[in-house]
Amino acid sequence: MSDLLFNLYKDQLGVKNIHNESSLDKIIAIDREKVLQALDELQHKSTKDLANDFFNGDPKHVKNVLAEISHPFLYHIGMEINCPLEIALYGFKQDVAYFNEHLNDSLEVTRVLIFSASDAFQNRVNAYTGVMRIWLKMRHGEYMLELFDIHRSIDLDKLIAQHQQSIYDDIWHYAMYINYADQVKWLHEYCQIIVEKNPTYELPFKSVINNKNDGSVLTKIINRSKKIEIEFVTGTFVTGPIPSSSFGSTP
Repeated sequence: MSDLLFNLYKDQLGVKNIHNESSLDKIIAIDREKVLQALDELQHKSTKDLANDFFNGDPKHVKNVLAEISHPFLYHIGMEINCPLEIALYGFKQDVAYFNEHLNDSLEVTRVLIFSASDAFQNRVNAYTGVMRIWLKMRHGEYMLELFDIHRSIDLDKLIAQHQQSIYDDIWHYAMYINYADQVKWLHEYCQIIVEKNPTYELPFKSVINNKNDGSVLTKIINRSKKIEIEFVTGTFVTGPIPSSSFGSTP
């Protein structure tokens, strides 16, 4: 199947510096393991545990942030996907049995949404970026993955080395859902105060992001020493429509 996928998406893969089927097989394998790791974390990492880890147990920051969170569990995990989104979706559907076996679960895809990343995000990575959200029904609830297809060259040797060392990609983030845009704004301003007082933390965006492509309102903060990134997000369209049966069709 990889020969068919390679020929169908040869141009998109060329942008990523993937020029043969062997290289395609390698990035597909890495993406599969990244997704498996994210699915495991979605089921076991609570917002409270994440906040405690992120803020090094600082009770003030943990309390103030969690007071704005509407759900005790993560909203989604976002990451860079190395394959073009069409291949990623096809591969995900093929790998459901693999994920279920390793997670001892009964995962199924319930809906998919594809859109363009915000201008602010594309400026951050200096490349056009497509986003795919995949909603999943699992044994303990419904979860979501957010996969970013960044149209830039991949250093395959470096990617393999990072994967072997279990190093997350530069945009791997944990999203917490917020009920109202005003709360996102408050969290952004609160995080600005944290960043000003502690250089360990960083705001990747100078202001709250209003992504017109999906209706989301969000901000992010990074703990540079721990390489953890948290997103605070809301939006009336953030869950996306249920696609038609032909949406995202793959070979």
